[in-house]
Amino acid sequence: MRTQGAGEAVSAKSPSGWVAVEDTTAGWGLTAPWNKTSTWDLTNKRLEFDGNGDNADGPALAVALDGSANGAINQVVTYSIPRDEDTLKRLDREYRNQERFEDLALIPSLKSVTQDEAVRFGPYVIKEERGTLDVDLTQALTERWGEEGAELQGIEITGISLDEATELKLQEVTARQADVAEAEAALEAARIDGETLREDAKAQADADQIARCGATTRQVTREVSGREIETTEVIPIADDQCQNRLNEQVLLNKWIEAVSGLGGQEGNVIVVPQDMSSILNVGG
Repeated sequence: MRTQGAGEAVSAKSPSGWVAVEDTTAGWGLTAPWNKTSTWDLTNKRLEFDGNGDNADGPALAVALDGSANGAINQVVTYSIPRDEDTLKRLDREYRNQERFEDLALIPSLKSVTQDEAVRFGPYVIKEERGTLDVDLTQALTERWGEEGAELQGIEITGISLDEATELKLQEVTARQADVAEAEAALEAARIDGETLREDAKAQADADQIARCGATTRQVTREVSGREIETTEVIPIADDQCQNRLNEQVLLNKWIEAVSGLGGQEGNVIVVPQDMSSILNVGG
């Protein structure tokens, strides 16, 4: 009398070595007492390789990377065994039980495929390219395990670590990249500040041309950051032709005009030029 769970198969081996797959359905069953039985988990069998191997099927898989660096890859792999009597009989004859099948066939194949695929990646890109590595491992292992008699259901890379020396070098590279980025940002800020100063200087010069020399303006189209925009351009007047509309006499006349305009308004306080000594209160 025996029991088996859903997704399990029981094989029985007679003293003469003949193997029979007695059942692949859940429930109770009978086996001749002279036959040896082994139970095979057919569906979504899980293998885990993590850290130092505690509470897992083994430690993280050690790999050599491009550039002579070393690393370790944590993986969770699931597989199934076809519900095919010929396949189950062959596996039982060759390996006797599922644990030996994993130890002698599946795990060595997994280690070999992982090494073959990981060595194509350098230590500074393998973590960033985890998705690509996952796809490559899935494709290669599907083919390899199919030859062994198992169907790969999925691979999950749960972690990638590098040897201590490589990790330190990677940290140094990351720090240098941060320094370079900071320097580039400072350079860009300086460039923007320089552009701002040049624009401010130009604006002041344009304002001086308009106010002092009576320069005119026109609308022009300029390209700024790859875009065409309309802007106002000042048409300068040569110094020898500038009438200096802001000379002392002109400014005084304009001041007098402004004061005259306030003469009819009550309570205004007017500050006179320095060569006058009075403060005038222009009343209504």
